[in-house]
Amino acid sequence: MTRLLTNDDSLDYDILFRANTGQMQASVASLTLSGHVELMRFVLITAIMALLTTDSFAAPWDIVPTAEEESERITPAMPVQLQRGTGIGSLQTLPELDITLSATGLGEISALALSEDGTIYSADKKTGRIWALSDRGLDGKIDLRRPLPHTFLQPTGLAAIGDTLYVADQHAVWSIMPGQPPKKIASLRESDSSGQPYVLRAMHNSPSLILGLTTHTQTSRVLKIDIPTGRASLITESSKGPLNSVAVNGSTNIWAGHGETLGALGSDPTRFASGQSVADILLPGRHKFPVNWPAQLREHIIASQVGPNAMHLIAIPTEFGQISGQPRVLLDGFMNRSQRSAWGKPGAMVMDQRGLFLANSHNGTLLRLSPKPEPEPKITIVDTETLSLPPLEEPVLSPKNESLGLRSTIQGTQINAASTILKPSSIEYGSKLIKDYDEKKALEKAEKAKIETKKKR
Repeated sequence: MTRLLTNDDSLDYDILFRANTGQMQASVASLTLSGHVELMRFVLITAIMALLTTDSFAAPWDIVPTAEEESERITPAMPVQLQRGTGIGSLQTLPELDITLSATGLGEISALALSEDGTIYSADKKTGRIWALSDRGLDGKIDLRRPLPHTFLQPTGLAAIGDTLYVADQHAVWSIMPGQPPKKIASLRESDSSGQPYVLRAMHNSPSLILGLTTHTQTSRVLKIDIPTGRASLITESSKGPLNSVAVNGSTNIWAGHGETLGALGSDPTRFASGQSVADILLPGRHKFPVNWPAQLREHIIASQVGPNAMHLIAIPTEFGQISGQPRVLLDGFMNRSQRSAWGKPGAMVMDQRGLFLANSHNGTLLRLSPKPEPEPKITIVDTETLSLPPLEEPVLSPKNESLGLRSTIQGTQINAASTILKPSSIEYGSKLIKDYDEKKALEKAEKAKIETKKKR
């Protein structure tokens, strides 16, 4: 994939260009400027294009190499310098999706949690603040940001159940109910933690929390904390490296990222390249999807991958709760072409019908990955002056068919089934038919009265 040089890339490519083109410059120096300008220009452009294509730049849906595949390449791990700024203009994703900026100024984001009413909670590890981000229109646009009234010591774990927020910091696991001060659920002073981030997840089918931590011996533990009693029970302990992420789907389906690996507890994990770890995980079936969310992503794990040569979101296909294919790039562009600097790094995630919210953990920004909006219907304006004029002649009707008539269905009257009433016909009160009837009745009445008079005599 070809990309234009940025200001950050220019110095690196200038050094590489001078280092790799020493022999070429010696051979070109003998050319005269007047006779071979076009040739020199062609040689220089060819050299630059060769340098640009020597190191591939990951594009959306490119395959992410695993440790076995990566061992076949020469990819020296180089330190990455994190830069300030959103860097949203350099991010790339699938054609069906949009990446937008939802919130800024959230500090060093160490965790996210999503409540039932759509409020997103963000933990600032540096200041100890917990931010409540409201989206009153539920359209993905954060329109209200407020800090909670209490601060914590390096909070790194958040979870929400109902209207209660749970926070894990260096001292304990706390619960925060609306309008009440934090309440300690379980102390972490005796947890043998190395001080590395605690990972907190909610189990919505039971009053329990899942807590992940790394011990002083660099083993990782996943524990279950009973909320009413604060009692902790060990689920698993692993020597695969520090615990970076945990995801829960049900009571038994628990995934964890240890060191450079990712997998369900009790199964063989997938190992990524050296130094590349998974900072957060979203499991399929655990979250609501937006309308028009790409179908190929509905059965994929979404993971934030960080490390040398890897600062991106990846999508991992699953089948029957197990990884079933090669991981692919979903969102890239945090790192520049030289792979020596990056616009922050992807971190915590939450997801609902509004889209996938992703924290840039270094720059304090919240990004939203969502389906592109439906195109608005086109309105066509027609100039009536260009339309043809209506015909001047009156329309000619078809000839009248005199044989057609209305056959009466009234039986037992003078108008029987054989009668035909044509349009000009009419029977009005006072017609001869009515007058004859009235005269006849009057004669019958007079005759009746005459007979009765004779009888009286």
